Amino acid sequence: MNDHRYHYMFTTFDLETYDLEDFRYNSVNITAFRLVDVGSKRYQDIIDQMQKLQHSGLDLINGVPYIQTESALMFDSVYAFAHGLKQLDSSHTLTFKNLSCNSDRVWSDGLSLYNYINSAAVDGLTGKVNFIEGRRNKFKIDILKLKQEVIQKVGFWQPDVGVNISDPTAFYDSNIANITLIVMTREERPYVMVKEDANITGNARFEGFCIDLLKAIAQQVGFQYKIELVPDNMYGVYIPETNSWNGIVQELMERRADLAVASMTINYARESVIDFTKPFMNLGIGILFKVPTSQPTRLFSFMNPLAIEIWLYVLAAYILVSFALFVMARFSPYEWKNPHPCYRDTDIVENQFSISNSFWFITGTFLRQGSGLNPKISDRAQTKFFSFMNPLAIEIWFYIAFGYILVSMCIWIVARLSPMEWVRSKPACTMACDHMLRKIRKANNAYDHFELKFIENPTNNGTHKNDDKNDANDVIDVDLGDNSDSDDTLELETVQNSFTLKNSFWFAIGALMQQGADLYPRATSTRIVGGCWFFFCLIIISSYTANLAAFLTVERMITPIESAADLADQTEIQYGTLEGGSTMTFFRDSKIGIYQKMWRYMENRKTSVFVKTYEDGIKRVMEGNYAFLMESTMLDYAVQRDCNLTQIGGLLDSKGYGIATPKGSPWRDKISLAILELQEKGIIQILYDKWWKNTGDVCNRDDKSKESKANALGVENIGGVFVVLLCGLALAVVVAIFEFCWNSKKNLHTDNQSLCSEMAEELRFAMHCQGSKSKQRPALKRDCLKCAPGSTYVPTNVTMPNMGVHYNYFN
Repeated sequence: MNDHRYHYMFTTFDLETYDLEDFRYNSVNITAFRLVDVGSKRYQDIIDQMQKLQHSGLDLINGVPYIQTESALMFDSVYAFAHGLKQLDSSHTLTFKNLSCNSDRVWSDGLSLYNYINSAAVDGLTGKVNFIEGRRNKFKIDILKLKQEVIQKVGFWQPDVGVNISDPTAFYDSNIANITLIVMTREERPYVMVKEDANITGNARFEGFCIDLLKAIAQQVGFQYKIELVPDNMYGVYIPETNSWNGIVQELMERRADLAVASMTINYARESVIDFTKPFMNLGIGILFKVPTSQPTRLFSFMNPLAIEIWLYVLAAYILVSFALFVMARFSPYEWKNPHPCYRDTDIVENQFSISNSFWFITGTFLRQGSGLNPKISDRAQTKFFSFMNPLAIEIWFYIAFGYILVSMCIWIVARLSPMEWVRSKPACTMACDHMLRKIRKANNAYDHFELKFIENPTNNGTHKNDDKNDANDVIDVDLGDNSDSDDTLELETVQNSFTLKNSFWFAIGALMQQGADLYPRATSTRIVGGCWFFFCLIIISSYTANLAAFLTVERMITPIESAADLADQTEIQYGTLEGGSTMTFFRDSKIGIYQKMWRYMENRKTSVFVKTYEDGIKRVMEGNYAFLMESTMLDYAVQRDCNLTQIGGLLDSKGYGIATPKGSPWRDKISLAILELQEKGIIQILYDKWWKNTGDVCNRDDKSKESKANALGVENIGGVFVVLLCGLALAVVVAIFEFCWNSKKNLHTDNQSLCSEMAEELRFAMHCQGSKSKQRPALKRDCLKCAPGSTYVPTNVTMPNMGVHYNYFN
């Protein structure tokens, strides 16, 4: 019990009077205290006076003159009493009366003497002497340490200041430099690594953060060391089945090693059987995972902004709205109009801004679809259910609705007053006149020889409101040959509904594509349907456009897990820890529900999720479909060196790495003080930067981040749009061929030709009918010219012999 492993603390104040010859050279730790202030001027004066009075000289204790604490305290007591008596004598006239020990009477000046002694403040052999309520107040106790064969003062203690260590190196003496400690460790990058050179022996074989740290501590504390690798390559975990430990912990418990310097976590279980120094590094458990891969670019990636069910909903809505428009347009009388409103004279005018048109104008412009009255405007919307209303407060929506109504009313009133808004209610005929002739011939097979002729009506000099030079006075008569005097007439009372089934679908798709369909509802019911469809298109198109940029210009990462909770809630991605490490112990002993669930998963798959080394765990992460639970420092090291690795979520706990020693080892406190000093000087941070950031192939994440920035769109991004276009063109060609063949078959009964001849004539006509030319087909004259607006009218009444038929043109 007389070596460096033991530490003795003496409570006597006179350790210097003891013979310590047997302890001076065994590196034993001895700490003591001293009350006498040997460095004060009072002490030196007393020593000098005593040497003068004693001619034979003072007794030397351990080679130096010394006053023991009991004598010093007696001197200070007499000196304080003398100081109080002197103060009393100078301020009072003392009276001395005989007092009996058996009487209750006291000395009249006794209380005054006590007060003067209590207020005394003198410099004694034990430091400053003063009292508060009769107790010694300010005094100082020196802390002594056996150092370099002599007892030295290394600090002091005061009641109001506490401990003040003036020489911290006294607690790790340099007189033990010849002691060689066995240091147990475990190979783990970047803490401890074995050099590849086989010719190197001894401690020089190792390198790493812990090796540099051990070297710095050994130089400061003063010891030699020999590094050895733990035989089973384990840090140490408790084995309940055998009631024992393994790894480094077992080596320390059985005292086959003096220190353990490695990435060894401080926890309760280990601290109960071995000792740890102050932590030299703080950390926690993190999740190492492979960097989410970019979503593979697909040919039809332009459909990604909307989920497949949304596309199906849009298709269903398109069909539903189209049918609704078709049905409502069939029932509403306001959707039926005369397709050939050809009149010679009319005084009837109408205002296009009726009250309903005014509201329709505001609705169409606000929803970016137009109204057939004015150009469009733009707006924006958001996604999610009714979240498109979130950007504006509810009162703003009310203001918009109020403004919508107000503007509509104002437009209606102003349009009623403005003469420029009044136009003819029946515009000029713009249909091909010979098309009507052909219809008449089909209905009257007996008169296939008549034709339309242009005649001029010179007597038409009427004046109409808002007539202009484009209003022609030409009319069309029907030449019937010899029977032209007949009074029988054929009245062409023709009406047409623009919203046929095909037009309804065309209107819906034109609105959805924001191109318009040249069809605009007139009835209130159809406008309600159209307005709702416009609003629907506004939200869908705006949402799609806003999301399309994010899908096509920036790579989207697939991140299947974001935290430990995500890991616990799935089984597709495996996860595990280092076998026999503190992380494994953390999950095994945790009382938190999520971590208990994760431990049950790992325990049931023990052979497949636990790894022997960190390198094995990182390799499994790189292979994919595996998350590795590891200490954050090792995680940072792996992430720094491979840009394909990343940390998922935050830390699951907080702990530290410490240097382990056997239970009761004297090296723990020495090394702890050395670690604190290295931390204060920044040496540990320098070592961390050296091995984590400046050594090896460090990943440049700045270059990695540049790769994920927006790039120009390629064929792989939007090539699907071209495929859709080509498919649409191919479909249109097929439909056109089908229509051509069907129309040729229909004309067989009219033209009395074979199918091949009819198709040849139709094809010849289609290929040559262009510009202002016209072609003649057998038995039928077809004119390619379009009726110029205001120049040709189809007459309401066509004079036909012996015919009194009411003919519906588009029946």
